[in-house]
Amino acid sequence: MPKEVYTKSQKSIEAYLNELDFSRVDPVKSGQLTMRGKIVTEGKEFDTVVALYDDIPASHPKFYSVDCDMVFFEPHIERPEYVKNFGTLTGMCIKPEDEMVYYQNPVELIHNSFNDYERLCSDLTLGVFDSKADLFDEFDSYWPNNYTVYKYMKEALVDKKMVSLIILDPVVQNNSIQSQQLILTDSVSDIENYAKAAGYKISKVICPYIDLGKTFGLPLPYTYGDILNKITKTGHLKYLKKLQGQSVSNFLFLGFDLPDGIKHYVAVYVEDIIDSGHDKKKSRFQLFFKAKAKKKPFSGAHVKSISREWLMERGGDSNVSALSNQSLKIAIIGCGSIGSNLAYKLCKSGLSNMILIDPDTLKSDNIGRHFLGMQDVGKKKSLAMAETLNSQFIGMKVEAYTGKAQHFINEVSNVDLIITAIGSDAPAVEPHFAELVKQKELPPMLSCWLEADAIAGHSFFVDKEMSASFEEMTNKMELLDSDFASRLVKSENGCNSNYMPYSHLSADEHINKMAHFIIDIIMGKRSSRGLSSFGKVERFLEHLQYPVKEDSVMYWQEESYDV
Repeated sequence: MPKEVYTKSQKSIEAYLNELDFSRVDPVKSGQLTMRGKIVTEGKEFDTVVALYDDIPASHPKFYSVDCDMVFFEPHIERPEYVKNFGTLTGMCIKPEDEMVYYQNPVELIHNSFNDYERLCSDLTLGVFDSKADLFDEFDSYWPNNYTVYKYMKEALVDKKMVSLIILDPVVQNNSIQSQQLILTDSVSDIENYAKAAGYKISKVICPYIDLGKTFGLPLPYTYGDILNKITKTGHLKYLKKLQGQSVSNFLFLGFDLPDGIKHYVAVYVEDIIDSGHDKKKSRFQLFFKAKAKKKPFSGAHVKSISREWLMERGGDSNVSALSNQSLKIAIIGCGSIGSNLAYKLCKSGLSNMILIDPDTLKSDNIGRHFLGMQDVGKKKSLAMAETLNSQFIGMKVEAYTGKAQHFINEVSNVDLIITAIGSDAPAVEPHFAELVKQKELPPMLSCWLEADAIAGHSFFVDKEMSASFEEMTNKMELLDSDFASRLVKSENGCNSNYMPYSHLSADEHINKMAHFIIDIIMGKRSSRGLSSFGKVERFLEHLQYPVKEDSVMYWQEESYDV
């Protein structure tokens, strides 16, 4: 018997399973109590292995079937795999993870788990499922998971065509270790830009693609021979034979239609075989046609989409998804605590094309409320932010300029919206830019700023229709009277070292509202000229220019500027 130390819960479950004629065997993995026995349901016998982790009942038991030839026909079942001491076993998905509740009583857990297992075995024997689509709910758990290939394609895969597989190998930066990425793409330039920003070395190989359509269904393939049979049924055998003499990668990509109509993509990893007199690279696909090799279980890869449309659909509301599909460009002037966090939030909201302008260098005293951290101290803020944002998604195009905004009038004249978040430099820049907007020499502009202690956050929209002066409107929006506000400003030794104190948490509440206001403007949903959000005002009631409620929002309307 294995020399294992079992927990009290494991021992109580062992006693329960002994009553069901299960006996202890060598563990599937270290730390597990593994029991083997047989159950009979609907006249069929299931040779079963149960593995119990050492944190039972916090974790649920794992069921394996020894009768692999039967169970791999059903896609609800995990794919068979070789397990030391047992040979080939197949894990059984008896319950979705979100239904695996915690049991205080380990015997109750194993009792209920066995009921679920017997019910599944009965359904497998009788073929009782609600629909074919239900069988594929856990399809990924069946497919081999040696690799993951990320699909970033602007065009659909075309049957019997070669596609580019980009291999991104990690480059060690700042003592961080990245993992290799495999990306299926028709947009090589986007991948190259991402790799440069994210710190990857890039190489490219060519892979064949075959669309199996609806012929992929049951029984699911398990060996290279099974894959060959599927390809033969779809009339693609001639194409596969041609691949034997071509220098291609180890991956064969397959597409097929699930019962619910969704197109699913997977990849078969074709192992290298060496034949005397043949080049190794040109003999890979002979594996499908050799008698011994055809019986070998294949390994493969999940193929997961990383298109912006898919990621944004999962990561946001309808605005975010719609925004990611539009060719919009913005400019953010000022990459300090407000500008840097706005840039990040807008990137995550679907915008992929932006200009960042800031002449300043990130200092250690900035990072308490800045998006960037110590690893970027000493870098120009705009350059560091562009590098970070370009590594967030593939397809990002963030340009950085490190001079004063007045020097980049031409660069910002062709964007859809200018956002200013300049802080103490605002008086020298924003009124001038506002006049250029009103004279139709620049696109619309949104000014964003915070008051001391983050008591209020403001966003004010300027376009060619605005009649009042920029100073008149922004002065009216300021919540604190100017004399008192000036006393809250902090100063340090040196030129231009004044700043408004506020915490990152307090600022973030206002910046979120600014980001929503920006998206409304871009999507054509703006209903007001300006927005003010208010934080903790009770400490400053005697210094307010106009009455407000704590944690409220005020919308400043069109030309009347009334609240």
